[in-house]
Amino acid sequence: MTGLSYMLGQGDALFFLKQDVIQGDILMLVGAVIYATYGVCLKRWKMPFSNWTLVYIQCVIASLFLAPLWLSSARLLPTPESIPLIGYAGMAASLLAPWLWVKSIEHIGADSSAMFMNLLPVFTIILAVLLTKEQIHTFHLIGSLVAILGVLLSQYKQLNGISGSKTSIKPTQ
Repeated sequence: MTGLSYMLGQGDALFFLKQDVIQGDILMLVGAVIYATYGVCLKRWKMPFSNWTLVYIQCVIASLFLAPLWLSSARLLPTPESIPLIGYAGMAASLLAPWLWVKSIEHIGADSSAMFMNLLPVFTIILAVLLTKEQIHTFHLIGSLVAILGVLLSQYKQLNGISGSKTSIKPTQ
């Protein structure tokens, strides 16, 4: 979290302490709690569904939540320019990414999968540089390095059975 805070604060580690709380912050907090609850539930109870069924259920629920927003918008039909973006969001971000995430939970567990979520900003920076020629700054590099080291450290601890609790974590094969 230190690396991500450093990166998002553009080099100012205390950036978040200087900001006002806004509606988006509360929504992110609610989303983080729901995500954490989902991860705990996946760890404790094995779902009796296939991976594709889980992805389908997630898509249906997301569609139900997003439909009122779409129906209340001024423009219902997408523009021709937005079709490729909708295709990407529909295929890569809404189908492939959740399916790979469910597969990762199946193979390495919810804890390890959650740790790898900390790499999302790192890959976002890489894609922004490659696709949009975004300029990379020192705080991007430092924040990315700290995030990567944090993930590596967590995986090292799990692979070697090092834990703060009395029960050791065994890697799944």
